[in-house]
Parts: sequence; structure tokens; C-alpha cells
Amino acid sequence: GEQLTTLSHLLRLTPREQLAMIFQDSRPPKYDQFVHGLVLGAVRYVDVIQPKDAWQMIQPHLQRLAPSQQIEVAQLLAANSHAVGQPALAAAILHPVARLADAQWELARDLALAYRWSAQTKRGALELRQWLQSRREKLPVEALAAGLNPGHAMAIEAGEPSLALDF
Repeated sequence: GEQLTTLSHLLRLTPREQLAMIFQDSRPPKYDQFVHGLVLGAVRYVDVIQPKDAWQMIQPHLQRLAPSQQIEVAQLLAANSHAVGQPALAAAILHPVARLADAQWELARDLALAYRWSAQTKRGALELRQWLQSRREKLPVEALAAGLNPGHAMAIEAGEPSLALDF
């Protein structure tokens, strides 16, 4: 009953107000699939709310979301960050979720590329190396092979031949 009342109230708010109520309210609603859907809708369009502003509201409360939800929100905000020409913001957003057990190889690659595009190529290569090493046993061979190529290229590009040897 209470969650339904909360949801009907949330639906009448602007996207920014929705995020404020969900993440900054003293008594925030329970974070369920409906609320998650509202959050994804609220942050979808950069002209409605800039990814930087959305991330500032969401990031301190990221732990309230299930790992898969954290990844979904982060990937959407990272894509929006690239859309507005802010690859460093995309890297900052993907960084915390890349460490989650649910994080797939594509997310690690996107994180490394976001660092590369924000002129932090060495950092990207280091993050990729750490991610691959932490998953070595569990990764399918194709993902491991796919991860070694950009890692090697980025290490060379960053002028770190010794780092390149790790890939």
C-alpha cells in the first residue's frame, strides 16, 4: 500500500525531483524494479538531466541497488557522458561497478576505453590488467583473448612496454 502511494506520487514529479526523492529523501522509497525503471527513465535523456548531475545524486547511494541494477544505471550514464563529450566522467562512473562480480568483459573494455579517450591511457591499461587478472580463472577464452589486444595496444600507446608484456 505505502509503496503504491509513493509510486503514484513519484510519477507526478519531474525526473530531477524523482531522483531527489529516490536518493536524497530522509525516507526514500524501497528500491524495487518499479523504482529502478523510474530511475532509468529519469536519467535517459541528457537534455533533461546531465549525467554529471544524475551521478552526483545516485553515486552516494549506489549500494541500495542490486549489482545488476548498479551496472545498468552506470552503463546508461556512461553512454550519456560520452554523448556529451565527457569520457573522464564515463570512466569515473564505470570504475566502481567494474569491480562487481556481475561485471562482464564488455564493461571492463568500456572502462579502459573511457580512460583512453580522456587521455589516461596508462590508467586504462592498468585497470584492464587488474580486471583480467582478477578474473583469469573464470573468463571464457574468447573474453581473455579479446582483453589482451586492447590492453597490449594501450600499454604501448602509453609508452609502457613493460606493462605491455603483461597482456
